[in-house]
Amino acid sequence: MISHARFDDQIRLSRQLFPTEEAAYLALTEVYRDKYPILLREDANAWHYRIGWPTAASFYVDPALPDGLQAFAVSEVGEIGSHYRLERWASGKVLFCLSLSHAWALRAWSAWLRTYPRARPTIIHLDDHADLMAPSLHATAWSGRFRDPTGSVTMRLSDPTAVASMIRRGLVGIGSFITPFLHGGFPCDLVHVCAAPYAAGLTTVGWVRLGTERLATVGRSWLEGFSPTATVGPPGEAGGTGVFQRFGDVMDLQRLAPEGPVLLDIDLDFFANRYNRDSDWQPLPSRDPPLAAVLTEVDRLAECLTVAPFLRQVEVITLAISPGFFPAEYWRQTVARLRSHLRRLLGGR
Repeated sequence: MISHARFDDQIRLSRQLFPTEEAAYLALTEVYRDKYPILLREDANAWHYRIGWPTAASFYVDPALPDGLQAFAVSEVGEIGSHYRLERWASGKVLFCLSLSHAWALRAWSAWLRTYPRARPTIIHLDDHADLMAPSLHATAWSGRFRDPTGSVTMRLSDPTAVASMIRRGLVGIGSFITPFLHGGFPCDLVHVCAAPYAAGLTTVGWVRLGTERLATVGRSWLEGFSPTATVGPPGEAGGTGVFQRFGDVMDLQRLAPEGPVLLDIDLDFFANRYNRDSDWQPLPSRDPPLAAVLTEVDRLAECLTVAPFLRQVEVITLAISPGFFPAEYWRQTVARLRSHLRRLLGGR
């Protein structure tokens, strides 16, 4: 299954609430963090915006982006946020999702959850970022159900179609897709593998702590509400929904022995985060290794998985390319090498 479908919200903002175009624009970017507000028109009473995926390659910083997109049959920059591919491996036992935007991992987990609603999964998240931001959704009184900020649509976590709609609308993004899953109403353990310097001083063992925070509103048509949040609390803290662990090296995964199903989640910026979607990026050897070094690390991951105690428990694999973070000139070879390893290890069981 391959999807390029796009969905753009159209928003009307009152001039009474937002007297200037700048104020209106900033309010929208607070809610739609991965999309781009485009002013369609203005009148005496309101600003009229379309909320679309960025269409300029410069948004993603990477000068090689067009070549990378061509390698994956993506014809327009504006399709990046909505492009994903689902495959079933091992006679349907393993779901594999390849996407450009990491947000689509939640859609794959939703499909899995629909079949296994009572399991206690462990997410193994290989990423240069924690991705535990709050989505632009309202939490509800029911676990695993969320409402869009206008109150017009409800998203049930076990409904892949509803989840896909919220991702296309930009209400669940690349930094916030894990949080709603942790609010699903079931225990879920989280393992973050991250070698970035910022992670060195962070909590390595603790509890996943759930909460809410007030969601910014952009007009009278938007309801007041609170977004779901997920943070890491100290070990033994009451109220945690699952165990959290952070490892600094993939080989640490060899000592991980979860009891339930495993959702293996890989962002390619784990191997190289050259740009970090920052137009002022600076070449840092620790974040921008050569392709040969990246492929060596991919092979190390495969070596680790080969002997990992949980290998046969992996039921979902999500692989995100992450334009604007992982260098586009590495995409084709890295995805091919990693997919080959994963298919060999998990696709034929």
